Amino acid sequence: MPKLSLKDIHKVPIAMFVGLEDDLADPTDTRLVRDDLENVVFYREYEAMDHSSFSIGKNMDYVKDVIDQLWKANSSQQGFETKEETTSDKNMFVY
Repeated sequence: MPKLSLKDIHKVPIAMFVGLEDDLADPTDTRLVRDDLENVVFYREYEAMDHSSFSIGKNMDYVKDVIDQLWKANSSQQGFETKEETTSDKNMFVY
């Protein structure tokens, strides 16, 4: 596996969602990566979750954190406009 310089990754904000039972992305390693990256905007460790828990797990509590981070990233974009449209049964945002 090639060794990558994490110092070269600095233009994109990174959110890290870490399962404490993850064997593929061990929490000890993710902490090292977090500390090496300059642009980590969010880091959270989740109890009793492994790598597959984020896609097929029964506990989906982390999704609120994902949505919160997406909203923050979206609202920080310069020049990005949203337009609210009303439908018959609910409000939707059109991007």
